[in-house]
Amino acid sequence: MDEADQGLGKPKNNEASIVTKKTEQRNIGGLKERCPEPFAEMNPKTAHQFGIEDGDWIIVESNRGQIRVKALVTEDMRTGVVSIPHGWPREANVNLLTDVHCREPIMGYPQMKSQLCSIRKADIFQEKQQYGNH
Repeated sequence: MDEADQGLGKPKNNEASIVTKKTEQRNIGGLKERCPEPFAEMNPKTAHQFGIEDGDWIIVESNRGQIRVKALVTEDMRTGVVSIPHGWPREANVNLLTDVHCREPIMGYPQMKSQLCSIRKADIFQEKQQYGNH
């Protein structure tokens, strides 16, 4: 039995993205057991570059806002890329990072699938004050 099957919250091979796609599905018991916390996937080299270890709480920030999620370090991601599933509420809502004013030039569609961001390990004491005891 792997960690995801034990309900330890570390999905394997994008498993969480497959089983939970929408916000309303985040409250389904069986799915919540498989993926109880919001996460951002990143390659080990990217994590190391920023002093981040698997399971650390991190801040992901764009020019529009910031969110707080756990790091999921995996070889499945390309170096320099951070992938965050949508559908998490409150301080993990990835929509807080998107810039609706940045539009694709031909169709005018907002840039929601990829954008620049910065990541850093969360300061536990500062984050507890801002986000609570998660």
